[in-house]
Amino acid sequence: MFTKAIGPLADGVPSTAESYQGRKAVQHHTRYWQVISKQHLRSRALSSGLLTLVCVSHAATGATLNIDLSARLRTEALDNGFRPLTAEHDHANSSKTLLRLTYRADELYAVFEGEDARAWDFERNSAVGKGFINTQEPLQAKIGWQRQFEDSAKIDLAVGRTTLHWQNGRLLGRQNFRTSIESYTGFTGSYTNTSGIKTELIAVNHNQITPGAQDIEALRSRHRQIDAPNTDVSLVGLNVSQIHWSHTGELAMYLLHLDEADSALAATRDRTLWNAGIHVSGNTEDWQLRAEASYQWGHSAATLLPTDVERLPVSAGFIHTAATHQLASSLSVTLMAD
Repeated sequence: MFTKAIGPLADGVPSTAESYQGRKAVQHHTRYWQVISKQHLRSRALSSGLLTLVCVSHAATGATLNIDLSARLRTEALDNGFRPLTAEHDHANSSKTLLRLTYRADELYAVFEGEDARAWDFERNSAVGKGFINTQEPLQAKIGWQRQFEDSAKIDLAVGRTTLHWQNGRLLGRQNFRTSIESYTGFTGSYTNTSGIKTELIAVNHNQITPGAQDIEALRSRHRQIDAPNTDVSLVGLNVSQIHWSHTGELAMYLLHLDEADSALAATRDRTLWNAGIHVSGNTEDWQLRAEASYQWGHSAATLLPTDVERLPVSAGFIHTAATHQLASSLSVTLMAD
């Protein structure tokens, strides 16, 4: 599906900091400590030096800067592997650090998010860990404009580097688990009407992750390469969500178009694909239910070779269902079927 083709939760822009009278204040919260440790720093600043730091030159009263920092360490092992040409026994240690700065000044905002993802101790023919490495990569670097209307409608427009996430991320998501987080360059916009229905529009190019998974020496040395936008891989989509169909349920529908061709950055299957899908969620007294169905059609080459000029028809789909039961405030059980 698209997740494999275009890769990878695009995080939304954090809400405006609460009003605080007086000098600059810094609040530090410990969000949670588990495998992932995450800290949140919120500061209020009005100086021109801060405006320069986030690349926004806008004189505004009540400007705010949110700083989010997360760090994660992970270890994984593989025994009795059966994949050909890969290590039968292997392990890998990995880390992922994310830093996000969000600046707001009246209706303008700027977001910068950097990722540092590394892995070490894996074999040269490892089946684990390689797709994780993306050292010192700017995932997001965008400038946006957001307006809240008196009738509770809202519009949000942004341009630059960004990450994307629709619904549960089954088709288009950040994939925060282990693999490198995909980013895109282009335009994103949304409009939320008075009823709360949100319509999103995207027109972006994929940022090609480098080094590639085949460049094992560059990965082992954690070589730094900035992911460049690939203008030969474009993604256009429309997502309508937050449609309330019952007191406890929501409906979302989307249409996504992928157009890619071979380029100097990456060899592709020269695909032209469409995806249409629907996502439904609802709550009962004891269960949270959700389901998603998507159908894909279009044309694709059979291989990555530039000499492969034949285009094969594509017809594919998926159905995903999940039911979550909350056992306690911090404990739940989920049943899933695909």
